[in-house]
Amino acid sequence: MHYHHIQIKRFIVSYIILFGFVGSLVITVFSYFFGLTFIQKNYTNNYVQTTFDIFDHDMENLVKQNNLIIFDIASNKSLRQIFLDTGMTIVEKRHKVQCLLEDFLAGYSEIRQIDILSSAAVRYTYVAPLFDRESPLPLPSDAYISGFTNRSLNLYDHCILDQTGNPCLILGRNTDIGAVILYLNEFAVSSLYQSSALKNSTIFLSNNERIISCSDPDYIGAAAALPLKESSPTLYTHLVELSALGENLELVYIPSEQDLIQVSGRLNRILFVTLFGTVFVCLFLVLLVSRQLFRSINTLRKNLRNFSDDYNFVFKINPHSELAQLEEQFLTMSNQIRTLIQDIAREKDETRIAELS
Repeated sequence: MHYHHIQIKRFIVSYIILFGFVGSLVITVFSYFFGLTFIQKNYTNNYVQTTFDIFDHDMENLVKQNNLIIFDIASNKSLRQIFLDTGMTIVEKRHKVQCLLEDFLAGYSEIRQIDILSSAAVRYTYVAPLFDRESPLPLPSDAYISGFTNRSLNLYDHCILDQTGNPCLILGRNTDIGAVILYLNEFAVSSLYQSSALKNSTIFLSNNERIISCSDPDYIGAAAALPLKESSPTLYTHLVELSALGENLELVYIPSEQDLIQVSGRLNRILFVTLFGTVFVCLFLVLLVSRQLFRSINTLRKNLRNFSDDYNFVFKINPHSELAQLEEQFLTMSNQIRTLIQDIAREKDETRIAELS
């Protein structure tokens, strides 16, 4: 009896090791070598797509805000009166326009300069107080200005450096008072995607195949194909469609190998913690079930031993036992054996009485 019990125990322990530990180890290795690439790719895709979605929303708001600024400037009555006043000289008008726009744009720190080209081709310039007003930024090309419409904003496909060397993006459109051109700090755009981009990755915004904003300032103004040649083969492109802008832009995300390794390391830790946690839980449940099974086997073994020592021994069946059916069969068999022993004893008594008679 003890020998067979040991054999059953060894079998169950071997079963636990073979299908529990080894099986979980195989799943872990498979997930690491085959599942990690798939998980990493989806994780990076979702991360980059989230960056694109956030940028679309924030860039749309930025363009709409500057579009409203141009509308407010064009509809300003005081500004119209200055342009229509024939008693002032051009120098006086420029000074008044400068003062008026300074008060109007006091809360817009991203605007470095505003140019207004009247229908008479007179330039009125506002320069932010922190910069040299005697040396305003140059106007964009004539071809760009001639392409202005009254229906949408136009984004210049080149950047102009301000007095401190920082690049400025240029937005412009036609209005009733003439062409209005805004010079925006490039950081106002790059901050929209740098806040959610991976730390060491390169991301840039291009217009007409030329980079106008980039996480790496050295690429600003270069052709969009330049960083693609110097980067890893993994890149993500996104078409930026803005309702207030008369053209579509392209946002390119190039995750660095260092960032991908960091993502892989983070996913590795999450994967191993999850898998080993699953292995631990599975082994715990298997051991718990096997312990309950061992307990039922031991109970049945004790009942068999007690019955073999005393045929009058009566035991109770546990309905929740894993071996309840075997216990019922054993109880039926023990009752039959008792009945048989009683019949044999009765026949012996009858035979003895008959012999005495």
